[in-house]
Amino acid sequence: MAASAQAPAVAALSAEQAKAVLAEVIKAFAAPENAQRMQEARDNACNDMGKMLQFLLPVATQIQQDVIKAY
Repeated sequence: MAASAQAPAVAALSAEQAKAVLAEVIKAFAAPENAQRMQEARDNACNDMGKMLQFLLPVATQIQQDVIKAY
C-alpha cells in the first residue's frame, strides 16, 4: 500500500550538551530584555491561569527557541 516513511534523523544531545543548553536557556531568561518581556507578560495575565497560558507561555517558548535553535 503505502511505503513506510522514515522520520529524518535527529541528532541526539549528550548529557553535557543538554546541561549546556539548559544553562544557556536559564541565562537567556535572566537577560534584562527577556526578564522585562516575561514581566510584561505576567502583568498582562493578571494572575489568571488562562491568560498566563495566552501571554506568558508564548514568550517563554520564544526565549527558549532562540537558544535551542543553535543546537
